[in-house]
Amino acid sequence: MQHQKQIILTCLKLGTLFLLLYTYLTASLASDHVDGPMTIKHPMADISDLFVFPSPNNMGHLVLILNVYPFVPASGHFADRVNYRFVARNISLTSSGEKTGFQLSEQEKIIDCSFVTPHRKTHWATCVLPHGESIRFKVNEDKVSGKGFKAFAGRRADPFLFNSQWFGKLVKEGEIPPANASNDLKHLNVLSIIFEIDVALVFGSSSSPLWAIAAETLTRDDKNTPPRRIDRVGRPELSNARLVDSDKTLDLRDLYNAEDTFKLDPSNAEQYRQRLLKNIAYYDNLDQVVDWPTPLDQTLANLLLNDFLVVDVTKPMSIQSYFDIENSLLRQQAHTRAGGRVPGDNIINALFTTMINAGHGREIANGIATSGKLAYQQFPYLRKPYRNPIAWVKSYIGRWAAERLATE
Repeated sequence: MQHQKQIILTCLKLGTLFLLLYTYLTASLASDHVDGPMTIKHPMADISDLFVFPSPNNMGHLVLILNVYPFVPASGHFADRVNYRFVARNISLTSSGEKTGFQLSEQEKIIDCSFVTPHRKTHWATCVLPHGESIRFKVNEDKVSGKGFKAFAGRRADPFLFNSQWFGKLVKEGEIPPANASNDLKHLNVLSIIFEIDVALVFGSSSSPLWAIAAETLTRDDKNTPPRRIDRVGRPELSNARLVDSDKTLDLRDLYNAEDTFKLDPSNAEQYRQRLLKNIAYYDNLDQVVDWPTPLDQTLANLLLNDFLVVDVTKPMSIQSYFDIENSLLRQQAHTRAGGRVPGDNIINALFTTMINAGHGREIANGIATSGKLAYQQFPYLRKPYRNPIAWVKSYIGRWAAERLATE
């Protein structure tokens, strides 16, 4: 009887928590996990996160992690009508300070994965790599390897650190809350596609150690039509934290997610830029100190429009080094860390510290505890999925909240 009471109390607490999450999802549309009406309606194509970082075990190797399907249940699977891709281009630095920018190579490197919906049978993945190799392997079962790569696809624990109330107060109410938040996404799972690649072998030789990497999901309406993008992710929280329509003027996220990462539609780019400038000013004013004066605000907006993770393959992996290359350029300093993004980084802290005070003041912190290191040092780098009753309840309520959003 006591055990049953504990389960009931836990469920009630979790229900209250996710009703709060639903409230903040509708109010602030928080987290890349549900970043627009289109992805809410198509959760199997909803990219929750992208991680890119140098392998902690092999110099010259990159780890690429694409997570999709937030709140995925135990029966959840990849969709056979969706292609899941990593896209990359070699880049070089063009200038620093107020003129900070990147020069992109013309050649695009793509890792393209497709799946066979299981229908009570084995769930198969097929991935085509840019150096021409095609691999087929079982989802949730195989860790395959080949010439210059390792690969895995399946359910994993969601590594994103996020608190809906803390995020909502800052984004929608303009209040910097105290650093006492907990992680709402603990006990939730996602579907992951994970590669570790030898960059020289898989991407080929390059003139620069810097790579720009993004992820995207695409579908076809029928076999005779070209593929169209459903979602794309480069920099974390760009669509929901920095393209957010705070005054409900126009939701740009579906339009933005359908763009080619490396070639924005010129007819849309200016409205993205103006929305970014508006939100840069909003966040910058939260501490009553201007840290992004013109033209630096224009420089930051242009950097953010280049919506990809920038990583240096010659630097060792380091925790919490997201946006380090860009920040170093803005300060006209040589970067010393790898950039990219590592699972378990408190990316919300890094994002809002940059936006609010450009790193010139105190850290803007939500208080979610981190270990300060990569939790899992071996491939596939993400912990196994949660399988407890709490995970089931949180997954169910999370999907319910997202489905409610899709009907509004």
